[in-house]
This record gives sequence, C-alpha cells and structure tokens, in this order.
Amino acid sequence: MSQTSTRIRRTGLAVGAALLLFGSMAFSPQAAPGEFEYLRADNNRPDTISDPSAGCKSIPGGAANASNRTGFTATVYKSLGCGSGKIQDIDANGGTWNGAPLTVAQSVKFS
Repeated sequence: MSQTSTRIRRTGLAVGAALLLFGSMAFSPQAAPGEFEYLRADNNRPDTISDPSAGCKSIPGGAANASNRTGFTATVYKSLGCGSGKIQDIDANGGTWNGAPLTVAQSVKFS
C-alpha cells in the first residue's frame, strides 16, 4: 500500500470521526443551541443567556423585552423561580416578546 493511500485513509477516518462527534453534540437533549437575548430592565443594555437548557433560569437585571433564538419555547415570568406571574410564551427559533409598560420578567422557563 502506498504512503499517499494510507494518508488519505487516515485523513478520511479523522474527518469522519470529527463529523460523528459534532453531529452527536448537535442532538444533545440537555441544551438547545442558540441564545435567549433580552434588554436588561436595570440598565437598558442588551444581555444574553447563552447556555439555555430545559428548566427555569433567573434573568439577571430583569428583562424589558426578549428574543428567543433557542430550540426551546421560552416562557417569561414576573417572579423568580418561574412559579407565578406568567407573562408570555415566546416561540422557539426567533420568537419575540416586546414587553409591556412596567412589566419586567425575572425568570424564564425553557421547555
């Protein structure tokens, strides 16, 4: 077997293994790719939750509005802990919540 043929096989094997690894990470059930972007109510600056996973997350600074660029539906709440005061469900993959006067979301539940 020639040296060139061996290199091509090794390269093909390495590329195949890398694709398999990255492909399996894309379908991980723990986290959806993307970000939950929001305008902080405390300082009027943009912020993100960049590692959304199923469950409830507090929103640092509170959210005056939000854009959901994750694979989960995001439900925003007035209270901490996603327990009460549901404001709105925000659709996955680009849904938005435009806020409301004097309404600040303190937590978000990804499901």
